[in-house]
Order: sequence, then structure tokens, then C-alpha cells
Amino acid sequence: VKAIADAAFYNNTLIHLISLKNTQFAHIGRRAFDKCTNLNTVNLYNPHPESFTIGDSAFHGFGANFTIYIPHDTLEEYILAEGWSDYADYFIER
Repeated sequence: VKAIADAAFYNNTLIHLISLKNTQFAHIGRRAFDKCTNLNTVNLYNPHPESFTIGDSAFHGFGANFTIYIPHDTLEEYILAEGWSDYADYFIER
């Protein structure tokens, strides 16, 4: 998988975890995971967030303990990358 379409998983309450291990991943669409109320964990493995884009409100209405795990020493890059700064409060480096 290299991209996730707009609203691809909209209102899907079965999703708890997402792991994007492909470093060639290109895009998460607008509202792709909007209203996934049980989504608590997103694992990102790409150390170059500027190399893949994220649509507006890609993660919105997520679970109570929502966390985005990013590679070690990439916090600044994720905070500065367009679209990703909206999720700065949810980043944890692993």
C-alpha cells in the first residue's frame, strides 16, 4: 500500500491500530480515518515525513488514548512537516 484514499475508513469502529511500515508510502487522504472512535495507535516508520502527505482531518474523532508513534529523533521533522503539525500533541518517539 502506497496511499490511503480520502475517507477510506471513515466511521470504521473496528480499527484500533494502524502500522505504516512502507517507507515508500506517499499519502493519507482527507478524512481517511475520521470518526474511527476506537483508533488509539498509529505507528509510522518513515523518518522523512516531508516525503509523504496527509490530507485535512485524516485523523479526527479518534479514540481517547490516541498516540502516533514516530521514529526516534524525528519529532522536529514531523512537527515541521506540512499537515503533520496538527498532530504534534500525539507524537511519541520510539
